[in-house]
Amino acid sequence: MTDYSYYCNTRIEMGMGKSGQLPELLQSLQIGSSILLVSDPGVVRAGLSAPIQNALEASGYRVVLFYSLSQNPRDTECLAGARMFAEQGM
Repeated sequence: MTDYSYYCNTRIEMGMGKSGQLPELLQSLQIGSSILLVSDPGVVRAGLSAPIQNALEASGYRVVLFYSLSQNPRDTECLAGARMFAEQGM
């Protein structure tokens, strides 16, 4: 087996009501004002992405919702999301 190391500086927030804290968390990260919110059709139909999008927009973020994904997204689907984000002038 080949030796390797992997580092992924990822912050994970979990718990009841955490999505409501997303605008403040993003502001603390100073990432800018444009967000690509990635979801899937089932989550959108269930109405689970709308409160997040609404909270972000109410906090001044410009949000583009991308949900043209399958259960196991292909690279082409991910690239389509990136292209959509760029086309929106984000």
